[in-house]
Amino acid sequence: MDVERRSRTVVLWGAVLIAVGVFMLTQTLGLIPSLGGDLVGIVFTIAGLALLISYLVLRTHWWTLIAGSTLAGLGVVILFPGDAGGAIFLAGIGLGFALVALTGIQRWWAIIPAGTMLTLAVIALVGNSIGGTLAGAILFFGLAATFGMLAVIPVDGHVMGWPVYPAIGLLAFGVLTATGGAAASFLWPLVLIAVGIFLVIRASKKSAPPGPVH
Repeated sequence: MDVERRSRTVVLWGAVLIAVGVFMLTQTLGLIPSLGGDLVGIVFTIAGLALLISYLVLRTHWWTLIAGSTLAGLGVVILFPGDAGGAIFLAGIGLGFALVALTGIQRWWAIIPAGTMLTLAVIALVGNSIGGTLAGAILFFGLAATFGMLAVIPVDGHVMGWPVYPAIGLLAFGVLTATGGAAASFLWPLVLIAVGIFLVIRASKKSAPPGPVH
């Protein structure tokens, strides 16, 4: 980080600390109505938004996206308590990792915790109303989609092959969970056939001779 950017970082965080300190001081002196327990939620939300804005302004410290999104989500949960609190908090964490993945393809790994947390957020939101069986199926389908996304995103100019295997396995478990195991006798042969076809095609592409050079 150069001197100018470091100076901007110090100024930004100094301003954030001053703003939070002034707000808390006015609360202590009674200059504005006391917010009671909501003050904690407001402080968490402001701190989270400050972390998110700091990355947008400075474009450094990608981890601030995770911390900021998590704090903001926790602040919202405190300010608006309810049955959806767990889902909002998990979604906040997942969103932070998703934002990290968007900062650069070299951080492709962030897609895995992002997909996991967002899937858990969906389960926390609807799990009680759909039952354990379908909630388990959603978990496997969400994780399968997460690894499936990794299988189609180019990293350093080429598509990674390994995410296909966990994606297929998790998809199979999702189908088995959703059907109560009734489809097992048909599903596993199809999975084996699909994996075999994939391996044959992949090996054929690697062993194919290069075309003529003109």
